[in-house]
Amino acid sequence: EPSDIRKLKSNNYQNHNNTVLRAKQQNTQLITTIQEALIPAKPWRQLGNQCIQHHLNHNSNQRTFESNMANETATGYVVLHARVETDMMVHRCGVEMEKNLTTIFDMVDDFIENYNRHVRPSTSSSTVTLLKGTMVAVGREGMQEFHKSYEELSRHNWNVLNERSVSYHPNGTYTLIPNPHETHGENSHNNTTRRTTRQRLPMFECGEGWVEHAFYKQQQKHHDQMQSFIPNNYYGTIVPSVINFWLAVQADVFVGVMKSSWSTDVWTTRYYQGKGKQNFQYTADNGIIPVPNGGLPPTHKRC
Repeated sequence: EPSDIRKLKSNNYQNHNNTVLRAKQQNTQLITTIQEALIPAKPWRQLGNQCIQHHLNHNSNQRTFESNMANETATGYVVLHARVETDMMVHRCGVEMEKNLTTIFDMVDDFIENYNRHVRPSTSSSTVTLLKGTMVAVGREGMQEFHKSYEELSRHNWNVLNERSVSYHPNGTYTLIPNPHETHGENSHNNTTRRTTRQRLPMFECGEGWVEHAFYKQQQKHHDQMQSFIPNNYYGTIVPSVINFWLAVQADVFVGVMKSSWSTDVWTTRYYQGKGKQNFQYTADNGIIPVPNGGLPPTHKRC
């Protein structure tokens, strides 16, 4: 092969490599810029992180809101996106989704137990973070919009959520002091009786109830954060949604469901932050399994 041909090929190869390198650099910069744009304002980050600390660092239901806020011990947590609102039950995207919240919660209980069992002996490092609870990202309003085709299941799911969530009393009213529900949950439904001998880790919520009671009703607290008093529900559902998304992205493990655009957005954000291996999905037939492709989900499409 003539030397001028080899030189031309070499130059073309080098130019190609440079082009690919520049594209990767630009792509990385773009992703970084998008990630920075998605970071909530500091008061909302603090409010979200405080929700985690508040629910996972209490020793009993006698712990106060203030004492939990002062405890900054690192704790591992799962975020579960339980897509069991009525609109998804009747939507064609939800046909293949698991709809029974008892079944979904059982999956998560099993997952955490297995995860902690395998993580604990794998290293002697004190920096290993065990999972200590589950934040449930769910739209409570949407769960109460009962549809005749799923009314019985919707009511069942509503009761199960109130029984398992330490953020709420079994009657569905919010409590700022985490409620262990000592007499509820295990035996209230036939599907959960198999778990009577196992202590389950807390499930809690950081949505509308948390924002209302930990922010709006803490007048001096949000005055110090925002430098002004803000009327109740001033931000509507935006702040709870932002906090839920932020905590899902930051979680040690995120469990979502395929064909949900919200789950897809969280998985994708986590993937580009290097957390793809901790992206999981709950399924109707196979329990909780890893999201394929290293944790990067397929592009969300209309069903």
